[in-house]
Amino acid sequence: MKNNTPLQKKIPTSKTARGTVVGKAMLKIGVASGKGAVKRTFMSKEKKEASQSKTNTEIARVIIDSLGQLKGVSVKIAQQVAPLDCLFYHKSI
Repeated sequence: MKNNTPLQKKIPTSKTARGTVVGKAMLKIGVASGKGAVKRTFMSKEKKEASQSKTNTEIARVIIDSLGQLKGVSVKIAQQVAPLDCLFYHKSI
């Protein structure tokens, strides 16, 4: 008997399923970038830098989460990039 808890997700193995994961990630990244760009047009220089840093962090999390849903080479890349999250933060932090 299989124990299918909500935490266990099926790993996408077909090209279509993997493409869907990547497509969703790209959509989330596009939305985050667009939303950040619109917000930054009305901000002061200091707030713009903080907002850009926040947007970059959000995009990095989307990428890592999406790679974590896949298997094979993409998981290995995500595992090696995840500890380097400090590279995505703004230099002043």
